[in-house]
Amino acid sequence: IRDDVESRGLGDVYKRQFLLTLIAFITLGGTLLMSPGATKDGIILSPTDAYFISTSAVCVTGLVPLNVHEHFTNYGQTILLVLFQVGAFGIMTFTYFVSLMVGQGLSLRSKVTISNLLDEEGIAQVDRFIKNIIAVTFGVEALGAIAPYFSWRNVPGLEGDTLWWYAVFHSVSGFCNAGFSLFADNLATPDVAYNMGGQITIMVMVLCGLSLIHI
Repeated sequence: IRDDVESRGLGDVYKRQFLLTLIAFITLGGTLLMSPGATKDGIILSPTDAYFISTSAVCVTGLVPLNVHEHFTNYGQTILLVLFQVGAFGIMTFTYFVSLMVGQGLSLRSKVTISNLLDEEGIAQVDRFIKNIIAVTFGVEALGAIAPYFSWRNVPGLEGDTLWWYAVFHSVSGFCNAGFSLFADNLATPDVAYNMGGQITIMVMVLCGLSLIHI
C-alpha cells in the first residue's frame, strides 16, 4: 500500500512539473513574440495573440489567428519553430516517461516504486532516451528539408536562403505535427498544394513524428 501511495504521489509531482514547464515556455514564448524585431515593421502583436500563438506552438495545435509570414520576421518565425520543437520534445519525453512508469503496460500500482524510478539504471535509461530522441529528431528533420527544397524551387518568391528556410521550417513543423506554415494559405497555396514532392514529404514527416512518439 505504501508503494502504491508513493508511486501515485511521484506521478502527481511529475504531472505538475510538466504542466508548470509548459506554462513557463508559453509565457516566455509569448513575451519573445512581442519583443522588438519579432514582428514586421508597423505590426504590433497584442498580448492575447502573442500568448495564444505561443500556447498553440508549445502544445503543437497549429491554431493561429494571423498570417505567420506576413506578421513575423525571420526572428519571430524562429521563435515559433523553437516553441513547437520544444513542445514536441516535451510531449515525446513525457509520454516515454509515463510509459516507463507503468512498466510497459503493467499496472502502476503493481509495478512501480520510487526506488525503481530513481536508481542509477533508470536515470541512465532516461538519459539515453533523451539523447537518442534529440539525435533522431534533428537527423530526420534535416533529411526532411531536402525534398521540399528541390520541390519548391519553382514556387514564386522562394529562392536562395528563403527557400532553405521554408524547407526547414515546414520539415520541423511536419515532424512535430505543429501545423504551422509560412505560406499565406498554408499548404493550400496553389503552387504548393499541387506540388506532389513537397506534399508527400510533409506527409512522411508527420508520420515519422507520430511513429517516434509511440516507439
